Amino acid sequence: MFIRKCSILQAKPGMKLGKSIMAENGMILLDKDVILTDKLIAKLAYWRIPEIFIAEEETFIFFDDLKNERREFVKERDKMIVAVSDIFDQFNGFDQLSVTQLHEFTDETLMPLLLKSDSVFSYLHVFNHTGDYLFRHSINVAIFAGIIGKWLEWTELQSKQLVTAGLLHDIGKVCIPLAILNKPGKLVPEEMELMKKHALFGYEILQGADDIDDIVKNGILQHHERLDGSGYPSSLQAGDISQVARIIAVADVYDAMISQRVYRQAISPILALKELCQMMYGMMDPKICMTFIQHAKKCLVGSLVKLSNGLIAKIIYLNEQYFTRPVVQTLTGQCIALEEELEIDIMEFVC
Repeated sequence: MFIRKCSILQAKPGMKLGKSIMAENGMILLDKDVILTDKLIAKLAYWRIPEIFIAEEETFIFFDDLKNERREFVKERDKMIVAVSDIFDQFNGFDQLSVTQLHEFTDETLMPLLLKSDSVFSYLHVFNHTGDYLFRHSINVAIFAGIIGKWLEWTELQSKQLVTAGLLHDIGKVCIPLAILNKPGKLVPEEMELMKKHALFGYEILQGADDIDDIVKNGILQHHERLDGSGYPSSLQAGDISQVARIIAVADVYDAMISQRVYRQAISPILALKELCQMMYGMMDPKICMTFIQHAKKCLVGSLVKLSNGLIAKIIYLNEQYFTRPVVQTLTGQCIALEEELEIDIMEFVC
């Protein structure tokens, strides 16, 4: 952390005060470590404060540390993709899923990751276009669902049920022809109807697995149902959809939006959160969505992003009202309020 002098004309929302600001009579106007907002900057101008001292992190060191942590996570993620592939491949239409292997993977690999929810949440946005989509998506949804359960203060047992349901929510897609799963264009109505059956297929696959809770099975069956009755396979409405299914729905939709697909480009996590804001009025559970959105925004502060001008920057402030245009800080210490610099966009998350 270092302190630098900054003209009040260059002050931006999201900057942290490195020194307290005092009036001529010695009264403290703003304490050290206060995060500036538009209103506070306007007050400083009204008080005729010509310059302030800003506290900034040593971003180059921060960036190097994150690269090492990210590299280790990506290695672990690649191992997880192989493990999930092995679990899914055991089902060939006749064999039963290896429940023992499934529970070992959940207990020994996925559940410990939830203890690092903030960092893991950020890492899931990096390299989210590599590896087989079905397996990568299954891992991501399992982790996102477990993190949501943690944010909702669910018990460890409930969180494990969420993680298991997230991991297996798309198991029914092993019954869908690859030509349909990997089709780069829009599905024709007949193909879409078959695709919509994957939740039912998954439920049927697991009927013989006595060691998997009915709560998990129903969550898998219902994860595409929507509160307004517009979902599938049964067009259930709010009172008939389980809490597990509601959480898996949020995790599933969010990860699908931030993932590279054969038929469309990924969107940024910030835009995905904006989409969830719109979906929670009618389709998604409002409490689950609001909990996810509020915690996710906090986790995204500190993430490194690539800007449309080619610079790498760190998100340092998300305005509550205009969080799609955050304040970022470049590696040279320059702060850019994207709300004002409309020609600059976030292209991708680096970490």
